[in-house]
Amino acid sequence: MAQSAKTPSGYTQTFKDLSASVNANGYLGYKVLQSYDVAGCANFCEDTDLCTGFNVWIERDPAWEPAKCSCQNPTSIANYKCSIWGSGVDSTAATNVGQGRDNFTVVIVGSNGYNKTTTPVTPPGYTNPQNCGNKLHNQPSYCLGQQSFPGPFDVSLCAAYAASQNEQNQKAGFLSALLSTFFGYNPAKCVQFQAAYLEKDGAGWGTHCRLFAKKFDKGLASYDISSVGTSKWGCQKSFTYDLA
Repeated sequence: MAQSAKTPSGYTQTFKDLSASVNANGYLGYKVLQSYDVAGCANFCEDTDLCTGFNVWIERDPAWEPAKCSCQNPTSIANYKCSIWGSGVDSTAATNVGQGRDNFTVVIVGSNGYNKTTTPVTPPGYTNPQNCGNKLHNQPSYCLGQQSFPGPFDVSLCAAYAASQNEQNQKAGFLSALLSTFFGYNPAKCVQFQAAYLEKDGAGWGTHCRLFAKKFDKGLASYDISSVGTSKWGCQKSFTYDLA
């Protein structure tokens, strides 16, 4: 079933027929399916805000919970399961190989992973989304701040962070106008933000935001955090948005 499953439109398959399911920080929920229904799991993802990928697998589960009955190794049943994620669904995040429950062993097989291929929705008030791949902008002279938020990938967090920063900076109205005249741009106003999804040890971790007082083309995003020293951090995806 895993080998012959069709990839839904708008998704790309990231792994096939593994014996482990995804375990990461961007978990959004799961459901038990009636069959090995990849399309049904994709619909579950489409109907859930922030979902960027999903995992389908078959799991050997106990017919009843060993801890709540007198039998430590009950009869097994096969469940078709679907989990949805706001983080990258790839083989490095497939680390859940099952576990023991008293004398019963949970086993996972036929695990397939899929990621959306579409660009995240552009937040209101912003335009010109640019896909920077897995690179960040490193422009300290124009950076107004950076912040990270554990959980699923959420571009709206960065938009809210940018709006809050601009609201605070507008309080220095006269100074901002003077700086605009002097510099030719307003170094106190965020006109572009970058939203990136970070991973740690190969599993999704959270949304990272960077605010800039100048607009940069995606070709200038060249900072690879995975290459810094012995860092276990990486970047799964990265986008910039310009203030409209």
